[in-house]
Amino acid sequence: MHITKAKLENFLESLPEQVDTKEVMYRLYLLEKIEAGEADIWEGRTVPHEEAVRIRPPSGRKDRCVSRAFAGIPRFRPPFMWYR
Repeated sequence: MHITKAKLENFLESLPEQVDTKEVMYRLYLLEKIEAGEADIWEGRTVPHEEAVRIRPPSGRKDRCVSRAFAGIPRFRPPFMWYR
């Protein structure tokens, strides 16, 4: 992920005075994913609603990702789960 100094300064200012490093890592991860999603939208890498409904897993299971942008990325787990 590439980030400008100005964006990083805004990010740091939005954090509370006392913050855990895991929380900072989580928020940076989340920021990266949001920006990647926005870039995909601008570049047209989206799935039409009809197609998303068609390929939705049976019985309402939500464990399959239907976005082309995130295909192959494992289901999200917050960083604090990675250290256990």
